[in-house]
Amino acid sequence: QHHWRPLAPVHLRPRLTAEAVTLDWIRQGRIDADSWALAEVPLGEAFERYRITLAAAGETGLVLETDTAHCTVTLAAIDAAFGTRPAMLDIAVAQISERYGPGRPATCTIDL
Repeated sequence: QHHWRPLAPVHLRPRLTAEAVTLDWIRQGRIDADSWALAEVPLGEAFERYRITLAAAGETGLVLETDTAHCTVTLAAIDAAFGTRPAMLDIAVAQISERYGPGRPATCTIDL
């Protein structure tokens, strides 16, 4: 059933502001996704959904879900989830498939 596993999002970009971490990415598709003529890759799923996992020092602090290729997490929410502000945050974003569940994640690390 690996052929149903969603591909990892690409171009995961974290941005740190004084109040939040903002994440943007671009989804990849498996069905009719090779055309350069399309403005956006076809979804190829029953719904668009992503799982965002925030971890620090190997400990998962937050798991969020969104239906857009964008997510903002306040620094206050990060502080509350970890009990303190971590020096670095490991971020993973995976597209969720109705058939397979979360696919392979895109990952990055940001200094806080």
